Amino acid sequence: MTAKEYLMQYRDIQEEIACITEQIEEIESLLGYHPVQLDDSGASKSNYKEDKMSTCMAEVADLYSDLAEKNAKLILKKQEIREMVDKLKEHPRERELLMLRYLTAHPKRLYAPLGWKEISRRMNYSLEGLKKVHARALSYLQDELDKVP
Repeated sequence: MTAKEYLMQYRDIQEEIACITEQIEEIESLLGYHPVQLDDSGASKSNYKEDKMSTCMAEVADLYSDLAEKNAKLILKKQEIREMVDKLKEHPRERELLMLRYLTAHPKRLYAPLGWKEISRRMNYSLEGLKKVHARALSYLQDELDKVP
């Protein structure tokens, strides 16, 4: 596995969480809508069948379980990556870049990475210079990953 693939595992888990969250929101919004009709006596009745409702509720419960599992996995993966990146103590700029690019969330977009322009602004590098630092950082991280059995 390359260093970049290793780092991208964190983002992949974030995307899975976003997908599950979207599914939950969609089902919950559907569950919130129950067409009601009045029968001849004036009593209300629903066209939404109880078995469909319970099936949807069970699906939402399963999704919440998956979501909790993915969130736990995300926390562990972030800790693992942080520990691996922290091994680059002799290369503080490269370490900072990896933390900003792969473990720092964009302030306005959920689960989106911090963009290159924002990182270059924060680190006071041109985009071209930043790409060179990034290549070195991946190389140093790859060396650390290769040491792990």
